Amino acid sequence: MEELRPSSSCKLGRKEYWSEFYSTELENFEDYGDSGDIWFGKKNLERIVKWLDNNRINKCLPILDVGCGNGMTLISLFKVGCEDLTGIDFAEEAILLAKKIAQNKNMKINLEVITLKTAYNKVVLDFLKEDIKSFSMFCNKEFHVIIDKGTYDAICLDVEHVEEKRNKYINQILNLLSSDGYFLLFSCNWTKEELLFHFKEFMLHEEIEIPSIGFGGKVGQTVTALVMKKCASTS
Repeated sequence: MEELRPSSSCKLGRKEYWSEFYSTELENFEDYGDSGDIWFGKKNLERIVKWLDNNRINKCLPILDVGCGNGMTLISLFKVGCEDLTGIDFAEEAILLAKKIAQNKNMKINLEVITLKTAYNKVVLDFLKEDIKSFSMFCNKEFHVIIDKGTYDAICLDVEHVEEKRNKYINQILNLLSSDGYFLLFSCNWTKEELLFHFKEFMLHEEIEIPSIGFGGKVGQTVTALVMKKCASTS
């Protein structure tokens, strides 16, 4: 498959955009109690919860939300009994918002912003730092479930060093996912085939069914949702 690259950067791939976005969301929560939107929508959040339930995932095992935003995914998982929840985001404003929402609901969720720089001395995405496991919250810890709703998409929307960033992201998931763990990836920019081409170190475990829509005589999906596991050679 031919490697596809974005032709130009999009603001959704920039940290500055998300910092400003969540600053506004934080103000709205403080002023009006508005928690903000659920990224990828409530229905897809419900699909995550349903998948965990249908597959009888042990609710005591650790779950990581990469790019957690306002933390609504983790809050939903807390409500159904998940006990070891961690969320990370590269926008400090998102983590501040998520913490305030969780505290307001009396929920115990680990929420951290990782403000690191890459080798070329520019913040691109904090999760891409090579020594992320040196942080206490990741030291000697692996996650049974890792969830990504749009973070990989955002990485791919910033063309600067895009291949390096994508490869680092994939390596971080490999390092943090347990050998028998599940990686749930939701994307609105890539097809199933494209994602499997990018994530060669993973094998498809399941595709979460998303209703198709028809427009202009064509039928397709607005979101691709895959459940992947490490290939045996990388476990």
